[in-house]
Formats: sequence, structure tokens, C-alpha cells
Amino acid sequence: MDFSYYEDTPYKNTQYYYEALELVGENQLDMLYMRIFNTHLKNGFIQTPLICGIGIRFLKWSLRSLEKLIIVLRAVFFLARIYILLHSIAFWMSLPWYRWLSSKLDVN
Repeated sequence: MDFSYYEDTPYKNTQYYYEALELVGENQLDMLYMRIFNTHLKNGFIQTPLICGIGIRFLKWSLRSLEKLIIVLRAVFFLARIYILLHSIAFWMSLPWYRWLSSKLDVN
């Protein structure tokens, strides 16, 4: 199954022509089909609306996933900073306690 066609292919010869025709009408078909120029092949192609839609949905899904990952990473870094802060506070608070305890136990 191929969803790209050479640029000179009539819309009527594409796989989703009738669905596209029902959706927007004959005058608006140019708006649905994406035109792409392949610089390696030096040729133009058109893509059907289905592939354009799948590509856009995939990009949106990818961006949402990336946004969720960034939120999780921010939370992890925030928690790490809190841990470091609390660990530092606990360390500095423990020094006087350790000194007091060692003086009572005569540890030399």
C-alpha cells in the first residue's frame, strides 16, 4: 500500500479520492492533498489526506509524550534538590549533637 503519488497523478486515481470528495467537494481537493518535492529524486509527489493526518497525529502524540517526560524530569530534579537540601540540613544539625555525645562518652 502506497500513499504517495507522482505529482501529475489525477486525484481521481488516488486511494481516498471519493472520501475526500465527500468531505470537502471537488473545488477544495487541493487543500487536502499535501504536495511534497523530493530533492533526492528531483520529483514532486502528492500525499493522501490519510497519511497527512497520521503524520500530524503522530507529531501531536510525540509532543504530548515529550511534555509529560519534561514534567516528570522536572519533578525528579525538584525532589533531588529537596533531598540534597534536607540531607545538608541533617548533616549540619547532627554535628553539635555528635560533639555533645562524644564529650559525654569520652571518645578520643
